[in-house]
Amino acid sequence: MCNLLVAVVMLEFVLGHDDFGKKLAAEIGCGYREFRDEYYADGEPCPRILADYEELLDRDILVAARLKSPMTTFGILSYLHDLNRITNNLTDKLLYSARSVDVLLPYFVLGRQDHNPRTDRSEVVRKRDKGKDVGYRNILKDLEARDVRRILTFTPHFDRSGEGSQVYREIGRGIEVYRLQGVNALARYFKDMGRPEMIVINPDMAAGKLAVEFARLTGTKFRHGLEKKRLTDREVEFEGKLDAEGNDVVVVDDIASSGSTLVGAMNSLENAGTIYLAVVHPVLPEMPTRDKGYRLIKNLIAEKKIGDFVATDTIDSEFSKASVIQDVVNYYKTHS
Repeated sequence: MCNLLVAVVMLEFVLGHDDFGKKLAAEIGCGYREFRDEYYADGEPCPRILADYEELLDRDILVAARLKSPMTTFGILSYLHDLNRITNNLTDKLLYSARSVDVLLPYFVLGRQDHNPRTDRSEVVRKRDKGKDVGYRNILKDLEARDVRRILTFTPHFDRSGEGSQVYREIGRGIEVYRLQGVNALARYFKDMGRPEMIVINPDMAAGKLAVEFARLTGTKFRHGLEKKRLTDREVEFEGKLDAEGNDVVVVDDIASSGSTLVGAMNSLENAGTIYLAVVHPVLPEMPTRDKGYRLIKNLIAEKKIGDFVATDTIDSEFSKASVIQDVVNYYKTHS
C-alpha cells in the first residue's frame, strides 16, 4: 500500500520501463515492477511484465510509459504496441486481473493529429488530411477497450484548455483523461535560476496560455507580440519584430518538433540578451524525410545562439532537465 493518505489514494504499484517509473514509485511510496520488450525467435514482439501474477491480483496499478527522443517511426509503433499489450495483460481476468489500471502518457503521442478531416472548418485541412483518422482518438478507443480507468497526460495538443479532467466517450462508457500542466515543471526549473529580469514570450497564439502561466509562476514579465503563420508542416513565418530591450528572453512552447517555430521566434527578436528555449515535450524527430529537430537544437547550443534548451521529462531526452514527477505525485495525493 502507498505511503500517501490512504483515504485519498489507492495506488499500490507503478509499472514502468525506465528510471522515470522507478523515481515515480519511490516518490509516491508504493511498489515498482518493470515491463520490457522481448521478442520470439521469428521476430514477433512479446512484451513481458516482470511480476508474479499474485503480486498484482486485485491491485491498483499505474502504467508509466515514456517515449524516447529523438523519435523514430519504429520507436512510436513499438511504444503503442507495448502499451496495448501491457494494459491488456494487466486487465485480462485470466492473467493479472488488476483491480484498476491507470495509464500515464506523459506525452500523448498522436495528440497533434487532432483535426477531423471530414468536418474541419478549414478546406485546407479537409483536403490535406482526407482519408486519415483522428490519431489521438485511436489511443482513447484502445485503452478504453482494455478497461483502463483513466489516462494522465501533460499538456496534450488536442486539448490545451488547461488542467483538469475530461471524459471522452469513444466506444462505450467513456474514458477519463486528466490533463496536467507541463509548464509547472518548467517554471520550477527557471525559478530556481533566480532571473526575475527575464521576459517571457509565446511563439504563437496556441502557446499563449502556457507563456502567461510560466510568467506568473516565475514572477517574470510576459510580452506578446509575435504572430505566426504556418506555410507548410515544416515552414513558418512571423510578422513583425519584438524589441526585447536588452533583456534575456525565454521562449515557451508546448512542443519542439522540427524546431522551425522556435527558430522563427528567435529571429523575430531584436535587442535580446541571452535567449532560452523552454518546451514541455522535446519530440525532436530524427527522420531522413523530416527536418532534423534534434540536430538543430544541438547546433543552436554549440554555436551559442541560445543560453539553453530546457524540456521536461515527459519524453526521455538529454534535454529533459525539468521533472514532472512531482506533479503526478501531487495528483495522487488529491485524487482517488
